[in-house]
Amino acid sequence: MDHILSGGIIELFLFAKGTAEQVMKEYHYIIGKPTPLPFWAFGYHQSRWGYKDIDHLKLIVNRFENEGIPLDGVWMDKDFMLRYKSFTVDTKNWYGLKEFVQELHRKGKHFVAIVDAGIAIDADYDVYTRGAEQKVYIKSSF
Repeated sequence: MDHILSGGIIELFLFAKGTAEQVMKEYHYIIGKPTPLPFWAFGYHQSRWGYKDIDHLKLIVNRFENEGIPLDGVWMDKDFMLRYKSFTVDTKNWYGLKEFVQELHRKGKHFVAIVDAGIAIDADYDVYTRGAEQKVYIKSSF
């Protein structure tokens, strides 16, 4: 095997022999066992991008209930965010989101808010400015 490194540290483990099952056992011996998923994660989930507002989402969830379709989790994409900025909520179109989530929880359902990794470059966005001050952003892949 040939390799060229341009810097950094590499930990490399090779599993040269054994069945697939033996290799997986050795692999998990090194890295540890995976965390089991919660039971509800194996249920039916509703997820999409493009909800107009809280009323639209409530309509969808109510339709599941009225039709007797099981629903274990509701996933929200960036529709609920203010101008798609992570860690914000558009309180005009999504007024009552907290109460809606609480009602889902009372019914035994789960809510997952998808948060994008990208942070908007905006001098008026406190998440961006704090990150810039603390120099936490990756500026290059090299």
